Amino acid sequence: MQAIIEHDRSRATTYAPSLPAYLDAFGEALPAAGRLGVHENTLRCRIRRVQELFGLDLDEPDTRLVTWLQLRLHQITS
Repeated sequence: MQAIIEHDRSRATTYAPSLPAYLDAFGEALPAAGRLGVHENTLRCRIRRVQELFGLDLDEPDTRLVTWLQLRLHQITS
C-alpha cells in the first residue's frame, strides 16, 4: 500500500482514501462516492485505475481484507 500512498503524494491522486471508502461500502460505488463527495463514476474510475496500476484484484476477498487493513493502519499511524 505504500506504493499507492507514494503515488498519491507524487501525482496528486486520491487512490488511498478512495479504496477504504469503497471497501467500507462493500464495493458499492454510490454510498462510497457520497462519503467522498464525488460522482459514483469518478469513484469507479479510480478503483479501476488503482487495480490496473497496482495489480490489485479487489474481487479476491483476501486482497480486499489486506488492502483495507494496510490502509487503515496507515491512517492510524499518520
